[in-house]
Amino acid sequence: MNSLIGKELIKKGKSRLFFNTNNKYGAIAVVGIGKEELGDKDYGDGIDAKKENIRIATANGCRSLVDCGIQDIFVSCMGDSESVAEGSTLGTWKFQEYKSKKDIIPKISLLEDASSDGWNRGIIKSNAQNWSRKLTESASNHMTPIIFSKEVQEVLGKHGVNVIVRDKCWAEEKKMGGLLNVAKGSIQPLSFLEINYSGGPINDRPIVLVGKGVTFDSGGISIKPSAAMGEMRADMMGAANVVAAISAIAELKLPVNVIGK
Repeated sequence: MNSLIGKELIKKGKSRLFFNTNNKYGAIAVVGIGKEELGDKDYGDGIDAKKENIRIATANGCRSLVDCGIQDIFVSCMGDSESVAEGSTLGTWKFQEYKSKKDIIPKISLLEDASSDGWNRGIIKSNAQNWSRKLTESASNHMTPIIFSKEVQEVLGKHGVNVIVRDKCWAEEKKMGGLLNVAKGSIQPLSFLEINYSGGPINDRPIVLVGKGVTFDSGGISIKPSAAMGEMRADMMGAANVVAAISAIAELKLPVNVIGK
């Protein structure tokens, strides 16, 4: 490895490609993961800097290989197969719902024997995050409240999560004026989701996750300059993150009770 990279170290999060170094691999991406301790940058929000450095570096390395046309990628566990799985899966994901000719998503595998449990956890977490990204990036006419609700029921139902879909009449009974007034801006009927995952003891207090799910904010677009209109598609990112988090929690079978709204 030293003979490949020479004296100049690869900076944290960056990658360097090498070709024709052996007969087994057409290209090798060497990445910089920063200092061995806890990482030399505080990301805040309780993020483990070392794990985040590995995620970022792995993502960049995999993208570099994909850009060269590599479709079968083997990644080193770097001492943390979970973070490597997250970085590689997040880094190679693409939103391609409206493309007639879709790019090939590479097959990614561990290079050496490592913790399959860690790798599987990372895949579950990153797939959930990518689902949130897909929901958020979908066009408003393709991700209406009804379509969103049906997809959530389908995905979470596979993991035994109870999803209740409330309608306009229920919102009127509950005097949810804010939700009802926002919904007047669209011909599409509103939906309000109540999600329950019961993985812990019945008497344990639940974790409550609340996310905003306005799939089309006509009022926001009307009062914002044109430069900000494109960002309004993410007005339902809170709800997307909540359902994705519960999906990962349920698939990992975490021993907690969670309510999502």
